[in-house]
Parts: sequence; structure tokens; C-alpha cells
Amino acid sequence: MDSLYKDNLTPTCIICKTKPFNGLDGGLLIRSKLICSACEKRIIQTPVDDQYYFNFKEQLKALWYCG
Repeated sequence: MDSLYKDNLTPTCIICKTKPFNGLDGGLLIRSKLICSACEKRIIQTPVDDQYYFNFKEQLKALWYCG
């Protein structure tokens, strides 16, 4: 029962759409939205000229401008 309750409270990552194994401790919570630690690492390591950089930028923009 506890695991079911925990799963319902754990937000999904806004980038990869998965639930982090460590729950809220497994990522960065911004404006009630979660970025998992794996995606956080990918964002930090992605060069500006990489094809994924624009996607990350747009997803983060949506995070900051959400109502």
C-alpha cells in the first residue's frame, strides 16, 4: 500500500516522462515540476550546437512560463 501511495505522489520528469527511482530526491523540483537527475545531467552536458539543445531549451522555457 505504501508503494502505491508513493507512486501517486511522485511527479514525472518533464523531459523524459519517467518517475525517478528515488522519488523527489531523484531530481530537481522547479515550480512543482520535476527534472530527473539523469535529464539534469544531460542538460548540463549538452553542447549548444547539439540537436537536443533546442528541445531542452523549449521544455525549460515552458517550465518557467507555465501558469
